[in-house]
Amino acid sequence: ASSWARASNPPVHWRYVSEASGVTRVLRSSGAHLSEVDPRTGTTLWSQRLGSSGVLALENSVLLSGSRGRLSLSDVLSGSNYWSRPLSDGRTSGVGMLTPTLAVAALVEDGLVALDRISGRTVWTIRLHSEVNDLYQTPGRIVAIVGSRPDARRIFCLDDRSGAIEWSREAPQLT
Repeated sequence: ASSWARASNPPVHWRYVSEASGVTRVLRSSGAHLSEVDPRTGTTLWSQRLGSSGVLALENSVLLSGSRGRLSLSDVLSGSNYWSRPLSDGRTSGVGMLTPTLAVAALVEDGLVALDRISGRTVWTIRLHSEVNDLYQTPGRIVAIVGSRPDARRIFCLDDRSGAIEWSREAPQLT
């Protein structure tokens, strides 16, 4: 690693390799900013102020959660905002994901909100009656792990177009 990476403060949290160009993108985050740095020199290429919750998901775009329930989607390559909007459903909990068409964020109050990845318009919301701990994507579906205690967790499988629950099961306990 180059000397700037070893001594980097704040530390590097993500490394992104662009599939189209093969260019390595290095993103780093502090409590207040997300920035991209040149991997050869450590020079900051762009920086964006974050809210209190920070980064929820990262792919070709970065889903950012700000203070007071604001959610935004930005381009990883330039740092420019695609959209930013307040959530009427409440603040995010720090869990999120990006699908090809959606930006999905878990809400502090026990649910999910799915926004159109292009426009930022709300596509669906759903209450799951417990804290969302993790999200996974399968073709056409979103799987949510919910529950604050290991002995009381559930797995929900949602249709990604409508947010409708396709099935729900008690999560197996890990031993």
